[in-house]
Amino acid sequence: MKVLVETTAAVLKEPAIIAKFAELGAEPGTVFGDDFGRLLKTETEKWSAIVKAAGLTPQ
Repeated sequence: MKVLVETTAAVLKEPAIIAKFAELGAEPGTVFGDDFGRLLKTETEKWSAIVKAAGLTPQ
């Protein structure tokens, strides 16, 4: 797993990859493992509350 994380992190630092992400309106990140799980949980809670407060429903 360590090799996968290190390789992915290295690829996400390559100028061509950064440019492609920017072209798509995104930024490459390097959050992996438990940190990614926490980020996903936090973002899901945040956006769920925003969607609920706005009265939006899934289509």
